[in-house]
Amino acid sequence: MLAAMVVSLMIVVLGSPAYADTSDEPGFWLAYGQGTTFEDAVRMASHYHDRDVMQVVLEGMLAHAERGQAVSLPGSSPAGAATDAQRIRLLLEDVGEGPELLDSQADQSPDSSIMSDPSNFPIRGSSANSGYSWRWQQFWVEGAYCGFGGCTVTDRITTNVTTDPGAWTTRANATLLYSPNSGNFSGAVFSTWTLRYTWQDVAGFNVSPTNHNATGEMGPWFAYLWDNKRVPGYGWAAHAHELDVHFAPWGQDITDSSKTGQMQCEPPSLGERCRYGGL
Repeated sequence: MLAAMVVSLMIVVLGSPAYADTSDEPGFWLAYGQGTTFEDAVRMASHYHDRDVMQVVLEGMLAHAERGQAVSLPGSSPAGAATDAQRIRLLLEDVGEGPELLDSQADQSPDSSIMSDPSNFPIRGSSANSGYSWRWQQFWVEGAYCGFGGCTVTDRITTNVTTDPGAWTTRANATLLYSPNSGNFSGAVFSTWTLRYTWQDVAGFNVSPTNHNATGEMGPWFAYLWDNKRVPGYGWAAHAHELDVHFAPWGQDITDSSKTGQMQCEPPSLGERCRYGGL
């Protein structure tokens, strides 16, 4: 069963103007979260850019790659990826087939993963503090501007979340770095779910918003169960987090999501602690 909490974390961009391309060369914007391939990022961008312009830019990239010049393709590489030229050529075939093919091959629109099943989020990070904390759970989103020579990353937000769980109350905090910072990201929101691995339901979370600047500490934020509910004794659970950031060039949100490993909680007679990997 899933219970959700939403933590509003307002990013304040400090004195950084939005990136602007000063050349006469056509281009388009990309935005993506961790694990997104360049190919899927381009397909997502096709929802917000003129596909004829994108085709011209990709043809310019291909010409550079075929001359042996370096072409920067951000994002992850797909399994079995070949040369940059081959990857760009396949994308050009997609663009040439029109919007129907691009839409069918796109994994998702860029702002849709917040509605997805958090139990399917990948596990990131690892247990620490003898199993009583989950640390090094990193989230990041990037924005990039693409021209004939490839793409330049203009914006990147990186956060590392630490979760200290409890049967009644869970505490989370994070560090945040916005670099490079061209001012294209704003208005971050963290959503957090409790994932239960038995038939028993868990009541919803209530949490206080936490504001922060564009660098430094986020949080801590605290979650507690409504209606005097708690994770049952010896029950198993986990936490899933999703970072959602607004990307100005598209007017849309970009997300990155992951979950912790499973934790087991003490019964009321012993205490309130929960331990990752089991008691």
